[in-house]
Amino acid sequence: MNAVALGARVYCACVDFELRLAKLLSISYRDVNAGLFFVLWPLVTVGLVALVIHQRRVLRRLERVQVSSSAARGLASGEVDASPS
Repeated sequence: MNAVALGARVYCACVDFELRLAKLLSISYRDVNAGLFFVLWPLVTVGLVALVIHQRRVLRRLERVQVSSSAARGLASGEVDASPS
């Protein structure tokens, strides 16, 4: 199966899903489509961006803790601190 045929099958499956969802919710296909692309997709995008920002903050916090504990271990073992004061 080539890429165009695969794309067409995926598109058809998505349209079928939206049509069934519209029938299940007793609304039009256009309403389902608008809900997906104007409401759900932006919410998911904002949520994923928030998750990345949160994970970045956690990683920075962990890196600071790791660096400070390494430095404390080095100074406690008698190593000289070579960082400029």
